[in-house]
Amino acid sequence: MPEDPWDDWETAADAGLNDCKIPTERAKPKATTTTTFQSNQQLWEKANQFASPVIVHTNTLAAHADYKPELKILKRPQDAKCKKDIALTKPVKSLAEKEKDYQAAKRLIDEKFQKK
Repeated sequence: MPEDPWDDWETAADAGLNDCKIPTERAKPKATTTTTFQSNQQLWEKANQFASPVIVHTNTLAAHADYKPELKILKRPQDAKCKKDIALTKPVKSLAEKEKDYQAAKRLIDEKFQKK
């Protein structure tokens, strides 16, 4: 079975199937040194021409005067307890109870890390 020349670009180029023609000779420079100097000089002159900027004034106060923010007053619900009421309802632990809870938590942590 013959191989399709489009499968390989080198084979396609050898068969003359490529669309683009590669120039075999180098392009000669068209500009001489004097024309290059003149074109560079014109380019610099054009770049150095100063054009004053155009300043557009708008009435910024009138644009902002139309906007009026919506005013919202936020309130807590009446049935919410204040922090003082919550603090009073919390049972206060004695020092012995706090130490007992601390030792229990410490024991659980030690057991958890001792197994690993």
